[in-house]
Amino acid sequence: MRYIAAYLLLKIAGNESPSAAAITKVLQSVGIEVDDERLDSLLSQFSGKDVNAVRFPTLSSLARSQRSVPQLIAEGTSKLASVCALR
Repeated sequence: MRYIAAYLLLKIAGNESPSAAAITKVLQSVGIEVDDERLDSLLSQFSGKDVNAVRFPTLSSLARSQRSVPQLIAEGTSKLASVCALR
């Protein structure tokens, strides 16, 4: 989800085709280590597609991950707060 969030942030900011380098820069700015294989996989899945038409994981699939949904939300909130603090 982190990779998708960074991709979407770049799209919202006007970057029509976010590169691996741009996504890496966003993620590293909030202390996230980047897995190049996962990033390449994401970019290949989005290649040539309208981001609005891409299906994203549902909450039920997130719930099956190692972390619970509340943990994921808390982690995301914490990361967002740190980004806002950088301004």
